[in-house]
Amino acid sequence: MLLKTLHGYIFRELLRNFLLTAAALTTLLAFGGMFQPLTKFGVEGAQLIKLLVNLMPAMLAYSIPMAALFAAVVVYWRMSTDNELTACRASGVSFTALVVPAFALGLLVASMDLIFVNYVVPKFLQNAERAVRRDLGALLVNTLGRQEPFRYDRLIIYADRSESVEGEQEGQRIVYLQGLAVTRLNNDGKPDRLVVARQARISIFNDPNEDGTRISIDEISDAVAFEPKDFNRVAFSLSEFMPDGRPLAVPSAFRDRPKFMNIRQLNTLYNQPYQFAPVGESVRRISDLIKSQGAAETLVKLHKPNQPITFDIPTRSDEPRESIRITAASARNTTARQVNFETPGGVVRVEQLRGGEPANTYIAKSAELQFTFTNVANTSDLTGTLTISGDVKQTNHIAQFAQASVGTLTLGGLVVPSSWVPAVKDDEPLELVRAAQQLAQTDTVAAPPLRGYVAETAGRVDRLLRTIKSERHSRGSFAVSCLTLVLLGAALGILLRGKNPLAVFVTGFVPAIVLVLLITAGRQVTESAGGNEAVGLTLIWAGNFILLAIVAIVYSVLLRK
Repeated sequence: MLLKTLHGYIFRELLRNFLLTAAALTTLLAFGGMFQPLTKFGVEGAQLIKLLVNLMPAMLAYSIPMAALFAAVVVYWRMSTDNELTACRASGVSFTALVVPAFALGLLVASMDLIFVNYVVPKFLQNAERAVRRDLGALLVNTLGRQEPFRYDRLIIYADRSESVEGEQEGQRIVYLQGLAVTRLNNDGKPDRLVVARQARISIFNDPNEDGTRISIDEISDAVAFEPKDFNRVAFSLSEFMPDGRPLAVPSAFRDRPKFMNIRQLNTLYNQPYQFAPVGESVRRISDLIKSQGAAETLVKLHKPNQPITFDIPTRSDEPRESIRITAASARNTTARQVNFETPGGVVRVEQLRGGEPANTYIAKSAELQFTFTNVANTSDLTGTLTISGDVKQTNHIAQFAQASVGTLTLGGLVVPSSWVPAVKDDEPLELVRAAQQLAQTDTVAAPPLRGYVAETAGRVDRLLRTIKSERHSRGSFAVSCLTLVLLGAALGILLRGKNPLAVFVTGFVPAIVLVLLITAGRQVTESAGGNEAVGLTLIWAGNFILLAIVAIVYSVLLRK
């Protein structure tokens, strides 16, 4: 009966101090977590409140170990300083019995923290991130308003002025941009087109039931497109950004961030790594390269000497049909994505047709057709960019004039017939990667880029698996530290009786800092491509082993006393 009353008294004191400390630390960490969104994204008042509400539960998981340590130190230090523990020992209560409440609190907070870091924290971190990024229109305006480039998916946007208003539809926001410059990145992450315009009108749709966003470019005025390499002016159409006429689909950012995933999602991803967005992006590059090579080989086979071959150019329904007609003596694929048109001792003829009638004719020494997949709109349409070079002479049949020679000229947006594109098992990524490995051994044209993409895919899979292991072990180690820190705090509170309680807490705080540093270092070593995975995981758990060793030494000293 005596022990039950004593344990209840000590546990209530521990729990009271733990809750007060956890509340204070959680609030402090939550306000600290809002610093980056405030400075980087410029969140508004409503977003600020949502951010604070969602950061509080997420930060609670990180304040639990420190709060448990502080509670154990304060309670056992006060009981020891006030001679309450001496009275208990005089009544025949053993030292082991005195620390049972601390052990119970340690188990409780460790279990609670394990649930938090595996389920609660990922959910509320998603909500916090969503609170900042949900209104993409406001985020776009805030970013451009600070004269900073706005990057989303493969688009990089610059603008001199920006303004955002609510749209007529639910979840719609309309953004007006003036002095606009847009860069689109290709599969290799390099700019393949630079578009400048006087102004543009963009509609952004945020579905309240989904994390993804849809972007529609409604209007663009006085737009001119250039090739970034040498700033040659090229053909431009909105269809290059919206090939099928539908809004650009911007997927959720949470699918490629393991820290936003709960333990079930991490385990699923560990068993099926090809579902991970960055890994899927690498696999898609392999698929695109194989399809491009197949289309190039088909084009070479279909081409006949000095016989024209025609490609359509997407236009709006109210505009006349446009197409490009190429006439050359030979066509050969020099790379997996490129076909060269040549006429030995002669010229290559390129005709730009509008409504079936010639609009422009270009005469040059050679022409190169580069294949590119328009994945910006979440599609897999194969298009081509034709570069005409070598003393290019243009004849405009509409205005009836001949332009002086230029070095090179680029025509983009050529549609490649779907019948040219070989069937690839995109739904079986592992089989696709294996097929790419075999193709890289036999095909000399596609071998260099394929080897690079296969190596990139393998590297991303390895990095993902390392990250998942690091995430799982660090979460477990952090939860277990709650128990070891509580036991350490109780022992230090008793051992350092009569000392300044703040000094006692700092004494216990130092091993806790070492634990956090070891977990962080272990994560970096585990996730690093050149790091030793076993060493990294050992570092993640080393802090708890050190704490347990310290607890064992301190408790042995107390037992001897």
